[in-house]
Amino acid sequence: MAELFGKSGGAVMGKGGSMHMFSNELRFLGGHGIVGGQVPLAAGAGFAIKYRKEDDVCICYLGDAASNQGQFFEALNMAATWKLPVIFVIENNRYGMGTDIHRTTSVDHLWKRALAFDMEHSQIDGMNVLSVYSHFRSLVADMRKTQRPHLCEIMTYRYRGHSVSDPGNYRTKEEVAEYQEKDPILQLAAHLKANKIAKDSDLEAWDEEAKSKAKAAEDWADQSPDADLSLTFEHNLAN
Repeated sequence: MAELFGKSGGAVMGKGGSMHMFSNELRFLGGHGIVGGQVPLAAGAGFAIKYRKEDDVCICYLGDAASNQGQFFEALNMAATWKLPVIFVIENNRYGMGTDIHRTTSVDHLWKRALAFDMEHSQIDGMNVLSVYSHFRSLVADMRKTQRPHLCEIMTYRYRGHSVSDPGNYRTKEEVAEYQEKDPILQLAAHLKANKIAKDSDLEAWDEEAKSKAKAAEDWADQSPDADLSLTFEHNLAN
């Protein structure tokens, strides 16, 4: 939260903001302002894993529109050719910013792009927490044995615009409401209650706890000192 606010207590001292999160401790290689720019970096991480003979897997997330970028295809070709342990995850929410994916992409399913590289592929319902967990647990286990890359298309949705300046006029209110009824949290709550794992009172308590933690984090970040301007030119790559 502090990083979002540009504060010195942020993950990268307030220098990354919302688009360049990074955590060495959590092995999170950051978000990127260049659309699709993370895909070749993931291939590089996969190459390092293989070169060092480590038992790791790199997971790379990208949006549906990012799969139209040239570096996406180049990176997938390299990963497939060199058999790199990378799971490329396309979060397909149907709209690249404000344009329906079918207006910018010739294939009806984005997982088909793996066929060009003879790459393992799959498509799952990203609105179901349990199916996502089960699927990726299996993928990671298999990849640790084969070290072959995989392209997974997760079908999901976003309820609001791409940014605060996006009113979302390119879709109907009915469409948004339809997906909200399939919300992952609501589906998981229904599963927990149906299997007598939790009651409504438990769900309400967890909801309040989550909101309380988020508010505490926000307050802490808001009160933190601003980023140190003297560090502006540190950690920059100069030729």
